[in-house]
Amino acid sequence: MSLEQSIKHGKEHRRGYRERGLFGSGDATCRPHGACDFCQRNRLIRKRRLEAIERFERQQTPPG
Repeated sequence: MSLEQSIKHGKEHRRGYRERGLFGSGDATCRPHGACDFCQRNRLIRKRRLEAIERFERQQTPPG
């Protein structure tokens, strides 16, 4: 069944960008792997943690 036919017969259940409202922002980019701030922070949490650990280790090691 093509996309047009499924829409016509009410079988299509995809939601638009703004209909999701996952986090109440209604942001047009708020989708899985989106570019809204909330999604981006969640997706990059591991990278941010590793950077914080590296900064802490650089502060703790004596220069030389």
